[in-house]
Amino acid sequence: MALLTLGLWGVFAIILFAFLHPSLEFPAAIFLFVMMMGLTEDLFLSLSLLILSHTLGSALTYYLCLYLPSFQSFSPKMMRLIENSVHWYNKKSEWQHILVMSLPLVYTYPLRLYWTRKQSSFYFYMIKMLIMYSLLYLWNVIIYIFIQDIYNESPSLILTIFFVGFAMIIYQIRKSF
Repeated sequence: MALLTLGLWGVFAIILFAFLHPSLEFPAAIFLFVMMMGLTEDLFLSLSLLILSHTLGSALTYYLCLYLPSFQSFSPKMMRLIENSVHWYNKKSEWQHILVMSLPLVYTYPLRLYWTRKQSSFYFYMIKMLIMYSLLYLWNVIIYIFIQDIYNESPSLILTIFFVGFAMIIYQIRKSF
């Protein structure tokens, strides 16, 4: 019931997390979508707010990668992941990069940072990020509807707990690399 009492403050908090999502390392897109759906109960409004927030957050990531040297310094563990991403990045085309980064619950943070640094034009980078986050939320909507059909009689709190648990499992899998 606490979820329902968040109201407008909850929507603002979710928009803030969606804005920060491209710059931070946490699997939150589907979790943010489920929370936003629980608060707004409007698919179009939820998708619009989240895609806009993620796209604006991508602009922040672009400028952090471009102008903040400390944002580009990584731990040795992260450097190994980035090196693997670089190898994969150099072998694949641009549309494959967008497709992989738009898959839900896939750990793409190193690839996203490397890809951001390699973009020469801010305009085309933003167009690609808009496409990527639109595809990501298309997948999230499909997953959400599928899970909702399975648990149609269950309250939304159970679905929220399921998605939070699923996101935590993905995060733990990422930690094991």
